[in-house]
Amino acid sequence: MVTFSISLFLFLSSSKELFMMMEFFGIAQKLYVCNNIN
Repeated sequence: MVTFSISLFLFLSSSKELFMMMEFFGIAQKLYVCNNIN
């Protein structure tokens, strides 16, 4: 439980960068999928 709290704290502290990375990877994945379909 303690390790979960620490990991949650680290996740919240870096959530902005993480969401930016997730958004970037989501866009890249959409482009990749669209290119493969076409």
